[in-house]
Amino acid sequence: FNTPVISPLSSKTGKAMDNIYYSRPSDQIQREELMKYFKQNNGNFLAIFSQKKIAIKDELSAQYPELKVVPLLEKGELSLSNVELLLDVNKKNFVILETESTQMTLSTINILLKLKSKYKIQLVVLELYPVLDFEAIKMKSLTDLELLYPTNNRKNESNNYISFAKKFKSINNLYPNSFATRGFDLTLDTVLRMYQEEGFKASTSEYYSEQLESKFNYIKIDNGNFNNAMYLHQYMDDLTIKQIK
Repeated sequence: FNTPVISPLSSKTGKAMDNIYYSRPSDQIQREELMKYFKQNNGNFLAIFSQKKIAIKDELSAQYPELKVVPLLEKGELSLSNVELLLDVNKKNFVILETESTQMTLSTINILLKLKSKYKIQLVVLELYPVLDFEAIKMKSLTDLELLYPTNNRKNESNNYISFAKKFKSINNLYPNSFATRGFDLTLDTVLRMYQEEGFKASTSEYYSEQLESKFNYIKIDNGNFNNAMYLHQYMDDLTIKQIK
């Protein structure tokens, strides 16, 4: 019956069907937006992959031939000279780090901090991995490198959000977590589209929506409907996180 079916949480690109709406930007869409941001800022972008990240290394290298991959040493270690060879003194250098290793994360951060006096460098991760919370990794190091990452949710401290959180607590006896807020945002976006004169389906190709923590902008890809609205966040010197897109 062509009834719209909305996927609330999946970050994987599912089967493209005309009546299915993937409301969470996929990993692929987030990477594409990152690459667009690098190019818009006339950036030189390179990536460091640990040995366990070969699959994503091959995937990104195939999709983005201009991406420079830093070669590792024989034992899988990173060297300052191999990183510096790929840096551009005349451009901002976006360095993507893809690793599950605390040691490689520490090594990368230390190398980039040493090179920062000669080059414009920004550290990038495709998501906030647990390894970044390791106690040996100082927040000051991440702010000095202006850690940049894509995310589906923004931080909201507006009166609207405070009002929502208080109302949620009065009903449920606890404050909303990210899943509860995401559910609220998605439901409100859906209901608003249903009540447009042209109906839900037509509204997805015409209207953009931003709610408490999420935004929704559906685009057609291979006859499927995918939300490509996301945020880019950056660590700042004052230890706050700034939304830059």
